[in-house]
Amino acid sequence: MNGNTNMSSNRVEEISEKDFWNFVGNFDTSFQSLDQYEKWKQELSILRDGWIRKSERLALLGAKTNGKLIGIMRILRVSFSERKSWGFNENEKERGEIQDIYLKSSGCLKLMIDKAEKIMYKNGLSTFAISDWRNWDLLKDLGFGIYSRSVLLHWDTTAQISGGNKAVEINFGTKKDVLEEIQKSSWGFFVSPVFKKQDIVLALLKGEPVGCAYLNRFSGNIDYGVHVKKEHQRRGIGTSILKSALDYYRKRNFKRMFVIRNFRSITKVNESDRVALKFYIGCGGDVLREYRGFRMKRQSRKIRAPDIGEYIGG
Repeated sequence: MNGNTNMSSNRVEEISEKDFWNFVGNFDTSFQSLDQYEKWKQELSILRDGWIRKSERLALLGAKTNGKLIGIMRILRVSFSERKSWGFNENEKERGEIQDIYLKSSGCLKLMIDKAEKIMYKNGLSTFAISDWRNWDLLKDLGFGIYSRSVLLHWDTTAQISGGNKAVEINFGTKKDVLEEIQKSSWGFFVSPVFKKQDIVLALLKGEPVGCAYLNRFSGNIDYGVHVKKEHQRRGIGTSILKSALDYYRKRNFKRMFVIRNFRSITKVNESDRVALKFYIGCGGDVLREYRGFRMKRQSRKIRAPDIGEYIGG
């Protein structure tokens, strides 16, 4: 990426959906249109966290030099659901969010963020964050600090997942209390399903419910991942659930299946994150994007976030 473009010659303005998506095509062809991408993001918002919470688009921004686009970003309004106050109005229910930053020149980034901040302020938003999977070092140089991490994994639905437990029986649909028992054993708490959006996969071993997953009918995502009771883990049950999920999405003409893993720790390799990533990647999943959430810090400090390879190799 060229970082020598003269900042004074750059102009930042709102751009059309067509110009925005044509520019994205220079970097990423994961989705067919901006409309498809934004609908997918809204369906993921059932998870209500990080870069996937429900949002309202405020603007599409573009930086131009000599009339040609050199950078773009999306400006959003999202719910303010972080656990800790960011030192602003604690009664705020919403904040701004910058996403989908694509740059041909790094020199325009600050100008774009400044323009985005003005747009958010005009819309009644006094603070904001940035979710990004490409420009981490540039954001750090501008004084932004990381506060969240997550990984988006995907599978091509034409592929096959090998392995699994042949003794496992896969059913669809179950009672809420059965799911609660499995999830609390797997990760310590329970998230109730949304039946109007999710189909439930239940794995049984000798008639006992031992694992589950929520398959989102609209996003292609396994919401909250795969769960197996602790005493039955490492027996191929999770692999059997993944295989059934991939078959489910293949039959419904999805091109890809997704799983999102939110990291419990930013600065160290958390064991549960390590086990989960090794499981998904061992079952053929690929890391499509690693999202990091940034916000302006009053006192900047150096934070080392372990590379994904440190999770897989551990």
